[in-house]
Amino acid sequence: MRNALGGAGRRAAAWWSRHWDRHVAATVEKDYLPGLYATRRRRRALVAIGVFGLACVWVDALVLFTLAPGGFAVVANTVLLVAAIVCTVTTSGLLGQATRGSTDLAERHLDERQVAERLRAYTIAHRWTLAALTLLFVPWLLLSRGRGFEARLPEIAVIVLLMALWFTHMYAPRFVAGWRLPDAPPDEDADDGAQEPER
Repeated sequence: MRNALGGAGRRAAAWWSRHWDRHVAATVEKDYLPGLYATRRRRRALVAIGVFGLACVWVDALVLFTLAPGGFAVVANTVLLVAAIVCTVTTSGLLGQATRGSTDLAERHLDERQVAERLRAYTIAHRWTLAALTLLFVPWLLLSRGRGFEARLPEIAVIVLLMALWFTHMYAPRFVAGWRLPDAPPDEDADDGAQEPER
């Protein structure tokens, strides 16, 4: 009986994985609002907005760590979380379109250049995330030294901190890929047509 349930679970997981891969592959082939990510400058502006959204979650965790519980902490929490979700989710979707899913699709759907860019994006994102966590951990360790651990760390702050880690882990590679993505080379046919003299 246990073996049969394990096989059914594996088949369901494999079906879901194939279904999700097809869905993502079909989604990234469509262009939603291409004017927003058509140039490197616009993509970098989207990345800046997305990083601002990630910063909002981290600031929210800091606010809750220092001020919770309290009325201002609740208002700040709501405003910062809404800003974070709006900024990160919208920019992440647009950058996913711009990179054609290089950080989302399974490797079998990517060419060699996309696989290399994906590995580079994950490597850079991992380094930056590690540096940020190190910079946050050391001050927290110094601040909480000699005090009761539970007294210094409200439960809601832990939840938002875990959410900030999750957001950063999920979105940082896509932001790096969007930042590094070069502009497409100019279309030679369009250039030749533009240079022909009018008769």
